Amino acid sequence: MQGFCLNYITHLPACSFSKGSGRFSNVDKKNFYIISRGSVCECVALLEIMMAEDLKQYLKWLK
Repeated sequence: MQGFCLNYITHLPACSFSKGSGRFSNVDKKNFYIISRGSVCECVALLEIMMAEDLKQYLKWLK
C-alpha cells in the first residue's frame, strides 16, 4: 500500500505544475502552481511519516 501511495502522491506535483504551464491566464497559472506547492508539502509529510514508521520498526527489531 505504501508503494502505491508514494507513487501516486509523488506524481501529483508534476501533473499540477504541467497543467499550470499550459495555461495562458496568469490567474490560472498561479492557481495550479499553488496546488502543486501544496502537493509537494503533502509528499514531504508522507515521506516523513514513512521514515518515522520504518525507524520504529527498526528500533523494535533491535530490542
